[in-house]
Amino acid sequence: MSKFKLKLYEDIKVKDDYVITIKYSADKHFFDAVDMKISISLEIEKSDEKKEYIAEIIDPFGNSRKKFYCLKTFFIELEKYLNSFFGISEIIKYRKAYRAISEKKIDKNILDLLVYSAKLAPSCANKQPWNFRVISEEGLLEKVKEALPGGNYWAKKSPAIIAVYTKKEDDCVLSDNRNYFLFDTGLAVGNLLAQATQFGLIAHPIAGFDPIRVKETLGIENEFILITLIVLGHYGDISNLSDKHQKSEHDIRKRKV
Repeated sequence: MSKFKLKLYEDIKVKDDYVITIKYSADKHFFDAVDMKISISLEIEKSDEKKEYIAEIIDPFGNSRKKFYCLKTFFIELEKYLNSFFGISEIIKYRKAYRAISEKKIDKNILDLLVYSAKLAPSCANKQPWNFRVISEEGLLEKVKEALPGGNYWAKKSPAIIAVYTKKEDDCVLSDNRNYFLFDTGLAVGNLLAQATQFGLIAHPIAGFDPIRVKETLGIENEFILITLIVLGHYGDISNLSDKHQKSEHDIRKRKV
């Protein structure tokens, strides 16, 4: 694997080889009781620069991943950080399509950041084929919700919905029907869902809606495919859900082996 650099700004003696133990026994979302051991080595670099911190870990791309400020706790923090280094990100672990949505408004700046995070996704030749329309104005939002079927009753409490649409011509069209516009837009949506989880929000993409009606409501041209609506919200009262959905709020997410 590529080496991570431990840059020292104090005269500290640090070993460069570590064995990391990743424990998944408590992680009911993914694994049975499994311990993984991974050997890694750090590139140690000493610097005469003066910083407000005593050391930092820099990834192979030059990004500072972790700063250490206290010599007294340095070795404990270093071991702790390294042992969490190859664990599954908590944002990925705890993202879930929750339904117990509150009607509490979402700050416009947060909505803007969600869209910005989506637009940082990779795409074929950087074509960025995605379009995100944030619907939070009360009148327009209610019209969009009228296009939802009964099974998505829970989404009608959402204070904001993001319409995601794209078209084939806006992305790479490759051999063997590899039309990337849907794939790339999906990558962008994945970014948005992860960022919403970081903010402590529900972001639940749905397929159950009348796409023609929503496109007409939003003035989206027919040449576009409205792939999904992302239902957003703060977490609310679970008692507003059906018995079936109340159970699924706390069920373990099963994944194929």
